[in-house]
Amino acid sequence: LVNVREDWIGIRGVVGDDSTMDVLKGVTIKSMKHTIHIVTDSQGRFEFSLPRRERTSLTLSRDGYLTKPFVVPLDSTNSADVVVLMRRGTDPIFMKQALVDLEHRMAWGGIGMFVLDQNKLAATGELYLDAAIGRSGMLVRKGIVFRFPEFPGVFLDGQPSTSLVLGTLKVADIELVEVWAKDSDPTRSLASRWPGGGSRSQRGGGPWIAVWRKR
Repeated sequence: LVNVREDWIGIRGVVGDDSTMDVLKGVTIKSMKHTIHIVTDSQGRFEFSLPRRERTSLTLSRDGYLTKPFVVPLDSTNSADVVVLMRRGTDPIFMKQALVDLEHRMAWGGIGMFVLDQNKLAATGELYLDAAIGRSGMLVRKGIVFRFPEFPGVFLDGQPSTSLVLGTLKVADIELVEVWAKDSDPTRSLASRWPGGGSRSQRGGGPWIAVWRKR
């Protein structure tokens, strides 16, 4: 791994195509919290070091591939050796400029709430949010909304939901999606002013996701 001081963390990895498993050179890797801006070499490899041990969220991008948010796993050895696979595709403009940035801002406490209305959903072919509030995530793929079971608060049309699949809903059937970070004020929920939304006070301070179907 990267040669670093004992109290530093060294990270290295390789980036590849998830279908062909070929290595990908020229992938740009950035971090919003740290001053990281590197590019994979001809073997698809990268490496860097950090001055302290903490959660590191990266964004990987390359023309012809979907932008990839990635959280570096840490272990007790102060090092990480990772493999990251990227899928071919084209990011919708909204996703590239706003949604990946949203993931980082939520991860580091810079934003407490995000709302996807129908127009934004329609412009999003695929979206992954690792909101970094617990081990949580939300996936919107091909017009269908799923969730991972670790998210502590999930509501479908205002009712609590604990199932793995939040709803097999097409984007055209969804009016509003809210993603709230920890300690957010539920009284600011847009859904509280939505027809049939009612009071959000029973939810507490988050984190939670709420999906509202068209009526």
